[in-house]
Amino acid sequence: MRYLNIEVALGIAALAILAGKLLHVDLPVSFFIVVPLVTWSVYTLDRIIDTKDPSTAPATGRHQFHLKYRKLLLTLAALGLLVAATTALLEFPLRYWVAAVPLGLLTVLHLFLQRTRSKTLSLIKDLNVVLTYTLSAWAIPIIEAQNGGRLTDNTTVWASGFAATL
Repeated sequence: MRYLNIEVALGIAALAILAGKLLHVDLPVSFFIVVPLVTWSVYTLDRIIDTKDPSTAPATGRHQFHLKYRKLLLTLAALGLLVAATTALLEFPLRYWVAAVPLGLLTVLHLFLQRTRSKTLSLIKDLNVVLTYTLSAWAIPIIEAQNGGRLTDNTTVWASGFAATL
């Protein structure tokens, strides 16, 4: 299971459940289809990009797995993104799309930072991953809490929970 990156999708769902509980909001079922699928797909594609040149691919078991099953994983990631995009287009209210722009920009930033040799930029890349992952779990619960007028009542709680997940 470790090589399939399932823990990444399960982790994002668990963080979102925590955020929802702390903010007293119920997340729609569509959230648990879209966000974990996108997270899994992007993470898997990132591993595939790492193995683009087999001669420079990291020697970890996970990277070797992605190299060996590259076509299958590319197909599954593309299918996951297609299902996620279709579900989001059909089910997500417009207010959720506000989160898509900054999360998309952070993901694109990762692509630029991915091949860096600089230790400083490498640290920024790793922090970017943590920030993107955490915001992916918290963005829609925060939007829902704000939409329901609950955000101001729980500012300390949600801020503490958000910081704890970083």
